[in-house]
Amino acid sequence: METFMEYLVETHHQMSIFKSTKHPIVGKMLTGLQGEDWKRVRSIASPVFTSGKMRKMYPKVKNSVEGFMNTLNEYVKEKHEINAKDMYGCLTMDVIANCAFATKTNAFKDPNNAFVVNGRNSVHFFSSILRQILKVREKSETKSNDLIDLMMKAKAGEEELEIEKKILNIKASNKFITEDEMIAQAFIVLIAGYETTATALSFCSYELALNPDVQQKLYEEVISSMDTNGEIDYEVLTKLPFLDAVIAETLRLHSPIIKIGRIAAEDYRLGNTGITVFEGQAVEIPIYAIHHSEDYYPNPEMFIPDRFLPENRHKIIPYTYLPFSSGPRNCIGMRFALMEAKLGLAHIIRRFQFTRSPQTDVPLILRKVSLLNSAKSVIIGIKIRD
Repeated sequence: METFMEYLVETHHQMSIFKSTKHPIVGKMLTGLQGEDWKRVRSIASPVFTSGKMRKMYPKVKNSVEGFMNTLNEYVKEKHEINAKDMYGCLTMDVIANCAFATKTNAFKDPNNAFVVNGRNSVHFFSSILRQILKVREKSETKSNDLIDLMMKAKAGEEELEIEKKILNIKASNKFITEDEMIAQAFIVLIAGYETTATALSFCSYELALNPDVQQKLYEEVISSMDTNGEIDYEVLTKLPFLDAVIAETLRLHSPIIKIGRIAAEDYRLGNTGITVFEGQAVEIPIYAIHHSEDYYPNPEMFIPDRFLPENRHKIIPYTYLPFSSGPRNCIGMRFALMEAKLGLAHIIRRFQFTRSPQTDVPLILRKVSLLNSAKSVIIGIKIRD
């Protein structure tokens, strides 16, 4: 099982998105697949999220960010506070629609857009749309370099598949993927990419508002990394140490995922503890508790990005930092999520400054019943930089 989507699958009878339906694609998501089926689909889907593929999607993310910035600029001229959750939800939905399906939603201008509304609550809507897109793409010679195109190329087989096949012990004859499986993986990207990235960015902006010294340091790094046109190259973005540290510390302190689960494929003895996990037994890993443990993080309730600077990362104990899970079943979209979050935050912090306002909850009021670590609202002040 894998991060956020595993819990949507496990509790679909409780979640509005799957309420009153057991759509056939739900069981074909990576989060629900096991054994050889999981290995086969994972080996095909993984190359879609390599660094090379991220470079191809980078212009699409940038395009969404630019549209969002223009809208935000007009908004801030009239108002001095924002609901960060709503703000970033509009951005991430537009990014996902643009990068995954070559569709522009302009969600930040029209939150009632059909793509946005159905993105929150309808698996039927998107499975139908995706089938239509696949039919058109199969006959078209035009390439969009979006998720669908990249997955269709992966389906046909690429060099990167060889690496995955060796790691996962996949037979060459098992590199096929069905239409339903392609739709299922696209749906995972849609839901997970929309909600979790928006949540992470809202928490990050909140912490920057409360920690102006950190915000200033980040601003200085971002400004120094941009070219004369105010652009930032993909390779430069991925290597900015303080930007990376700010995002990483946000994901530690406010991990969007509270816990993850695994199912034992075979009996396994846990060292010399005397405990055996039996085949088929479910095990839960409490990410939030691990991230907030003093055993692993001094002053765990404090926002300290320096923990994740290159000179300090060696102090992080393996498997105590799990915002994207870890191991073979880690989050398949990690590179994409980080690229989206870093690019969005870099451009926003360059033009705007976050502040604590009278309406800012300190501490934040978290939702008590939620599969995500989510605040009821994240209201912060915002102003255009001089």
